[in-house]
Amino acid sequence: MLTLGIETSGSSGTVALCDDGTILQEIELSRDGRRHARTLIAELKSLCQTQGVSPQQIQTVAVSVGPGSFTGLRVGIVCARTFAYATGCQLVGIDTLTAIAAAAIGDQEHPPVAGQHLEAVINAFRGELFVGSFRCSPTGDWVPDAPTRIVTLTEFLETRLPTTYLTGPGVETLQSKLPPGAPKPFTTLPECLWHPRASTIATLGESAVRRGDLADLWSLPPNYLRRSAAEEKADIR
Repeated sequence: MLTLGIETSGSSGTVALCDDGTILQEIELSRDGRRHARTLIAELKSLCQTQGVSPQQIQTVAVSVGPGSFTGLRVGIVCARTFAYATGCQLVGIDTLTAIAAAAIGDQEHPPVAGQHLEAVINAFRGELFVGSFRCSPTGDWVPDAPTRIVTLTEFLETRLPTTYLTGPGVETLQSKLPPGAPKPFTTLPECLWHPRASTIATLGESAVRRGDLADLWSLPPNYLRRSAAEEKADIR
Protein backbone atom coordinates (compact mmCIF):
# COMPACT_ATOMS: atom_id res chain seq x y z
CA MET A 1 0.00 0.00 0.00
CA LEU A 2 1.74 3.18 -1.18
CA THR A 3 0.92 5.91 1.34
CA LEU A 4 1.68 9.61 1.46
CA GLY A 5 2.04 11.15 4.94
CA ILE A 6 1.62 14.88 5.61
CA GLU A 7 2.51 16.47 8.97
CA THR A 8 2.16 20.27 9.31
CA SER A 9 0.81 20.69 12.84
CA GLY A 10 3.71 22.80 14.13
CA SER A 11 6.41 25.28 13.14
CA SER A 12 8.29 22.50 11.33
CA GLY A 13 6.74 19.89 9.09
CA THR A 14 7.49 16.78 7.05
CA VAL A 15 6.11 14.75 4.17
CA ALA A 16 6.86 11.08 3.62
CA LEU A 17 6.17 8.11 1.38
CA CYS A 18 5.57 4.71 2.95
CA ASP A 19 4.94 1.33 1.34
CA ASP A 20 3.41 -1.33 3.61
CA GLY A 21 5.25 -0.10 6.67
CA THR A 22 8.55 0.62 4.91
CA ILE A 23 9.52 4.30 4.90
CA LEU A 24 10.77 5.14 1.41
CA GLN A 25 11.69 8.77 2.10
CA GLU A 26 10.87 11.67 4.39
CA ILE A 27 11.43 15.35 3.57
CA GLU A 28 11.64 18.27 5.99
CA LEU A 29 9.57 21.37 5.25
CA SER A 30 10.41 24.93 6.25
CA ARG A 31 10.73 25.47 9.99
CA ASP A 32 8.46 28.50 9.68
CA GLY A 33 4.88 27.20 9.84
CA ARG A 34 3.66 30.24 7.92
CA ARG A 35 5.58 28.99 4.88
CA HIS A 36 3.96 25.54 4.73
CA ALA A 37 1.47 26.81 2.14
CA ARG A 38 4.33 27.94 -0.12
CA THR A 39 6.57 24.89 0.17
CA LEU A 40 4.26 21.91 0.69
CA ILE A 41 3.21 21.32 -2.94
CA ALA A 42 6.78 21.73 -4.20
CA GLU A 43 8.11 19.25 -1.63
CA LEU A 44 5.38 16.71 -2.46
CA LYS A 45 6.32 16.98 -6.14
CA SER A 46 10.00 16.54 -5.30
CA LEU A 47 9.23 13.53 -3.09
CA CYS A 48 7.29 11.77 -5.84
CA GLN A 49 9.90 12.55 -8.48
CA THR A 50 12.77 11.30 -6.32
CA GLN A 51 10.96 8.02 -5.68
CA GLY A 52 9.84 7.64 -9.30
CA VAL A 53 6.20 7.63 -8.22
CA SER A 54 3.28 9.37 -9.93
CA PRO A 55 0.54 10.86 -7.73
CA GLN A 56 -1.95 8.43 -9.31
CA GLN A 57 0.04 5.47 -7.93
CA ILE A 58 -0.46 6.62 -4.33
CA GLN A 59 -3.28 4.65 -2.74
CA THR A 60 -3.69 6.56 0.54
CA VAL A 61 -2.93 10.02 1.87
CA ALA A 62 -2.73 10.33 5.66
CA VAL A 63 -2.64 13.74 7.32
CA SER A 64 -2.10 15.02 10.85
CA VAL A 65 -5.38 16.61 12.04
CA GLY A 66 -4.30 18.17 15.33
CA PRO A 67 -4.26 19.54 17.84
CA GLY A 68 -1.62 22.05 16.81
CA SER A 69 -1.10 25.22 14.80
CA PHE A 70 -4.33 26.59 13.32
CA THR A 71 -2.59 27.66 10.10
CA GLY A 72 -0.41 24.57 9.76
CA LEU A 73 -3.28 22.12 10.26
CA ARG A 74 -5.50 24.00 7.82
CA VAL A 75 -2.80 23.96 5.12
CA GLY A 76 -2.02 20.25 5.57
CA ILE A 77 -5.63 19.10 5.59
CA VAL A 78 -6.63 21.19 2.56
CA CYS A 79 -3.64 19.78 0.70
CA ALA A 80 -4.51 16.18 1.66
CA ARG A 81 -8.16 16.58 0.70
CA THR A 82 -7.24 18.17 -2.63
CA PHE A 83 -4.71 15.40 -3.33
CA ALA A 84 -7.28 12.71 -2.54
CA TYR A 85 -9.87 14.39 -4.76
CA ALA A 86 -7.45 14.81 -7.68
CA THR A 87 -6.05 11.27 -7.57
CA GLY A 88 -9.01 9.30 -6.20
CA CYS A 89 -6.94 7.82 -3.37
CA GLN A 90 -8.15 7.06 0.16
CA LEU A 91 -7.97 9.74 2.86
CA VAL A 92 -7.13 9.18 6.54
CA GLY A 93 -6.92 11.67 9.41
CA ILE A 94 -4.45 10.93 12.23
CA ASP A 95 -4.51 12.52 15.68
CA THR A 96 -1.25 14.43 16.20
CA LEU A 97 -0.78 13.41 19.83
CA THR A 98 -1.36 9.76 18.89
CA ALA A 99 1.41 10.07 16.29
CA ILE A 100 3.77 11.51 18.92
CA ALA A 101 2.98 8.66 21.30
CA ALA A 102 3.45 6.06 18.55
CA ALA A 103 6.99 7.30 17.95
CA ALA A 104 7.83 6.56 21.60
CA ILE A 105 7.87 2.85 20.77
CA GLY A 106 11.29 3.46 19.23
CA ASP A 107 12.84 4.65 22.51
CA GLN A 108 15.45 2.05 23.46
CA GLU A 109 16.17 3.64 26.86
CA HIS A 110 12.51 3.49 27.96
CA PRO A 111 11.00 0.50 26.16
CA PRO A 112 7.22 0.32 26.56
CA VAL A 113 5.91 -2.00 29.25
CA ALA A 114 2.28 -3.17 29.35
CA GLY A 115 0.21 -0.95 31.65
CA GLN A 116 2.72 1.90 31.66
CA HIS A 117 1.51 5.49 31.20
CA LEU A 118 2.78 8.13 28.77
CA GLU A 119 1.69 11.72 28.22
CA ALA A 120 2.24 13.60 24.95
CA VAL A 121 2.15 17.41 25.14
CA ILE A 122 1.98 20.24 22.63
CA ASN A 123 2.33 23.94 23.43
CA ALA A 124 -1.17 25.46 23.21
CA PHE A 125 0.20 28.94 24.05
CA ARG A 126 -1.67 31.29 26.43
CA GLY A 127 0.17 29.42 29.21
CA GLU A 128 -1.54 26.13 28.32
CA LEU A 129 -0.80 22.68 26.90
CA PHE A 130 -2.66 20.19 24.75
CA VAL A 131 -2.27 16.88 26.60
CA GLY A 132 -2.89 13.33 25.42
CA SER A 133 -2.72 10.43 27.90
CA PHE A 134 -1.76 6.94 26.73
CA ARG A 135 -1.36 3.47 28.22
CA CYS A 136 0.87 0.73 26.83
CA SER A 137 -1.22 -2.21 25.61
CA PRO A 138 -0.20 -5.87 26.01
CA THR A 139 1.00 -5.74 22.37
CA GLY A 140 3.38 -2.86 23.13
CA ASP A 141 1.32 -0.12 21.45
CA TRP A 142 0.45 3.21 23.06
CA VAL A 143 -3.35 3.54 23.12
CA PRO A 144 -5.39 6.56 24.31
CA ASP A 145 -6.20 6.36 28.01
CA ALA A 146 -8.29 9.55 28.34
CA PRO A 147 -9.76 12.29 26.13
CA THR A 148 -7.32 14.94 24.91
CA ARG A 149 -7.48 17.97 27.20
CA ILE A 150 -6.14 21.49 27.66
CA VAL A 151 -4.41 22.29 30.96
CA THR A 152 -2.37 25.22 32.26
CA LEU A 153 1.39 24.86 32.54
CA THR A 154 1.19 25.49 36.29
CA GLU A 155 -1.45 22.82 36.84
CA PHE A 156 0.45 20.31 34.76
CA LEU A 157 3.75 20.84 36.61
CA GLU A 158 2.05 20.66 40.02
CA THR A 159 0.40 17.32 39.32
CA ARG A 160 3.27 15.41 37.65
CA LEU A 161 5.29 12.66 39.30
CA PRO A 162 9.00 12.00 38.55
CA THR A 163 7.95 8.62 37.13
CA THR A 164 5.64 10.20 34.53
CA TYR A 165 6.89 9.52 31.01
CA LEU A 166 6.58 12.67 28.94
CA THR A 167 7.12 13.41 25.25
CA GLY A 168 6.10 15.96 22.63
CA PRO A 169 7.19 19.47 21.57
CA GLY A 170 5.49 20.91 24.67
CA VAL A 171 8.26 19.41 26.82
CA GLU A 172 10.55 22.28 25.83
CA THR A 173 7.96 24.79 27.04
CA LEU A 174 7.60 22.95 30.37
CA GLN A 175 11.34 22.80 30.93
CA SER A 176 11.65 26.55 30.35
CA LYS A 177 9.23 27.15 33.23
CA LEU A 178 11.30 25.22 35.79
CA PRO A 179 13.58 27.23 38.12
CA PRO A 180 17.31 26.88 37.27
CA GLY A 181 18.71 23.70 38.77
CA ALA A 182 15.29 22.42 39.87
CA PRO A 183 14.69 18.68 39.38
CA LYS A 184 12.25 17.78 36.64
CA PRO A 185 8.92 16.45 37.98
CA PHE A 186 8.72 14.04 35.06
CA THR A 187 10.85 11.68 32.95
CA THR A 188 11.32 12.91 29.39
CA LEU A 189 11.86 10.70 26.38
CA PRO A 190 14.71 11.63 23.98
CA GLU A 191 14.22 14.96 22.19
CA CYS A 192 14.50 13.26 18.79
CA LEU A 193 11.08 11.67 19.49
CA TRP A 194 9.23 14.80 20.58
CA HIS A 195 8.01 16.08 17.22
CA PRO A 196 5.37 14.32 15.10
CA ARG A 197 6.71 12.92 11.82
CA ALA A 198 5.03 12.34 8.47
CA SER A 199 6.55 8.84 8.40
CA THR A 200 4.62 7.96 11.58
CA ILE A 201 1.46 9.59 10.17
CA ALA A 202 1.84 7.41 7.05
CA THR A 203 2.32 4.12 8.91
CA LEU A 204 -0.59 4.89 11.26
CA GLY A 205 -2.61 5.75 8.17
CA GLU A 206 -1.95 2.31 6.71
CA SER A 207 -3.16 0.70 9.93
CA ALA A 208 -6.30 2.87 9.83
CA VAL A 209 -7.04 1.76 6.26
CA ARG A 210 -6.77 -1.90 7.28
CA ARG A 211 -9.32 -1.21 10.04
CA GLY A 212 -11.57 0.53 7.52
CA ASP A 213 -11.20 3.81 9.39
CA LEU A 214 -11.31 6.20 6.41
CA ALA A 215 -12.07 9.92 6.45
CA ASP A 216 -14.73 11.65 4.40
CA LEU A 217 -13.13 13.73 1.66
CA TRP A 218 -15.65 16.55 2.06
CA SER A 219 -15.82 16.85 5.82
CA LEU A 220 -12.45 15.94 7.41
CA PRO A 221 -12.03 18.72 10.01
CA PRO A 222 -8.96 19.95 11.90
CA ASN A 223 -9.02 19.10 15.61
CA TYR A 224 -8.32 22.56 17.02
CA LEU A 225 -9.83 21.70 20.44
CA ARG A 226 -10.73 25.37 20.90
CA ARG A 227 -11.59 28.46 18.90
CA SER A 228 -8.86 30.78 17.66
CA ALA A 229 -8.00 33.98 19.53
CA ALA A 230 -9.41 36.00 16.63
CA GLU A 231 -12.77 34.17 16.85
CA GLU A 232 -12.94 34.66 20.62
CA LYS A 233 -12.22 38.40 20.24
CA ALA A 234 -14.91 38.65 17.57
CA ASP A 235 -17.44 37.08 19.98
CA ILE A 236 -16.52 39.61 22.66
CA ARG A 237 -16.99 42.49 20.22
